[in-house]
Amino acid sequence: MGPDPRPRPRVTTLAAAADDLGHLVHQTPNAVLLPASAHDVAAAVRRAAGQGRRFAAQGRRHSVFGRAQARDGVVADMGRLRTLHAVQRDRVVVDAGATWREVVAATLSHGRTPPVLADYLDLSVGGTLAVGGVGSATSRLGVMSDHVLELEVVTGQGEQVICSPDRHPSLFDAVRAGLGQVGVITRATLRLVPAPRLVRRFLLFYPDLATMLATSGCWSTSPGSRACRGRCWPPQPVAGRSGSTSQRRSPGTTGRRSAPRRPVR
Repeated sequence: MGPDPRPRPRVTTLAAAADDLGHLVHQTPNAVLLPASAHDVAAAVRRAAGQGRRFAAQGRRHSVFGRAQARDGVVADMGRLRTLHAVQRDRVVVDAGATWREVVAATLSHGRTPPVLADYLDLSVGGTLAVGGVGSATSRLGVMSDHVLELEVVTGQGEQVICSPDRHPSLFDAVRAGLGQVGVITRATLRLVPAPRLVRRFLLFYPDLATMLATSGCWSTSPGSRACRGRCWPPQPVAGRSGSTSQRRSPGTTGRRSAPRRPVR
């Protein structure tokens, strides 16, 4: 499956590359590159190293404290590296700039899915693996980077290296959840598992945090449960009343849904 022809916003200005999801740290780079291949990334890393500049790869820029920024350095927008290669029964090879939404769209047609998915699918594969990647199934199956079979990496010296549990295992372990400090991920081979044909989703409301935590423990350990996620909101004031009085909903199932061939998230 080739690159998705749909347009995607590019990081084409220094100011854009100096921002991220947190909007707290702003470090302006010296240059922004749009590499079209792993060879381009390797050449850019070597050039930046030769100039004594920092190098940072950016996917969807969902870091929150400037982790993918490089003050007076070189930033690479990995969005052009987004090709999804052959999907097999147990794996898919994907470029680092592709999003998980694109990965799932390709694998579900084969009845397969990654074991763990982030709740937000429009993150880049490379960026997620560089930080670990947490999803609703992490409590049972680990983080997303635990399900990588092989990586293509550009090291700090600008060398292209294939690593896996059997080839350069130290590099393989250091790059996954390494926050981009050891190398730049340019391609990943991801493990796939059979996707459930039907998914039933329950949306539950609880009056307090203690009740929610007690019940969620039962859900997360239930044999029939694939994933469990909780959110907390501050109490909402009751209309027409002042003070801290809040409107609370009693526990109960308010919705359930069945859908064909959608991964549990």
